[in-house]
Amino acid sequence: MFGYATDEWDTETLHPYSHYLSNKICEEMANARHSGEISWLRPDCKSQVIVEYEKGTEGKLVPVSVYNILISTQHDPEVSNEVITETLTEKIIKKVVRPEHLENTKIVINPSGKFDIGGP
Repeated sequence: MFGYATDEWDTETLHPYSHYLSNKICEEMANARHSGEISWLRPDCKSQVIVEYEKGTEGKLVPVSVYNILISTQHDPEVSNEVITETLTEKIIKKVVRPEHLENTKIVINPSGKFDIGGP
């Protein structure tokens, strides 16, 4: 993943909207882990966000929806992928992504299965 300065959307970082959302998802997951709100989260995680755009005024690209969100996150061995998906969707994704951009979003969480051992 990479970022660059842009004014394509209303983000305080001037990064592309997809990059901003991906970073914000990981940041919110870290906050939820540190606060104990989601106690089964572990520190190793990554996210990818794919945004759909349309050409707005003056040829400027404007995000119209989030096409896909992928999250892989380390977790306690006892927690099921169903609980992980439901919790991250409700407590993280819906907190970060605007509701109008989530209408037809494909959400994929831990597609490789259990991720209870993290690190290199």
